Amino acid sequence: MEFHFYNAKCVVYFSKAFMKIKVLHIFTGELLNLFDDFTLPTFKALPENERQDEEKIEHFQFHTKLAILPQSKSIVVTEPKSVESFNTVITAFTESGSQIESQLVYS
Repeated sequence: MEFHFYNAKCVVYFSKAFMKIKVLHIFTGELLNLFDDFTLPTFKALPENERQDEEKIEHFQFHTKLAILPQSKSIVVTEPKSVESFNTVITAFTESGSQIESQLVYS
């Protein structure tokens, strides 16, 4: 599991158990709900009709990566588009937003 500093008090990580971006306050141990509105994988990376395929879910869990953009309070997620291709879905999530900030597929 990879942890990334989000700010001076919090770290961010991808929870494979919950399939969500989690924010942990490092001094209180509290999980903050800054990105709880977003479930991974995104539908562009893994369509709803393919979400029962355990191989695809495991592939997604292993290859999902996070990057922090502290100035904009955003998190960028890179996730595989499919098991068969090398395409990557790049998604930007904004803190406490109710929708995806931006999303593209990179080949």
